[in-house]
Amino acid sequence: MAAERKTKLSKNLLRMKFMQRGLDSETKKQLEEEKKKK
Repeated sequence: MAAERKTKLSKNLLRMKFMQRGLDSETKKQLEEEKKKK
């Protein structure tokens, strides 16, 4: 039982990290676009 819970948690953490990385790249793109406009 505990092991299953741990794997689920790790998977969620990985997913969260992946999502955050994606968001970071998106925000970076947006910032670059803003700089180009200025």
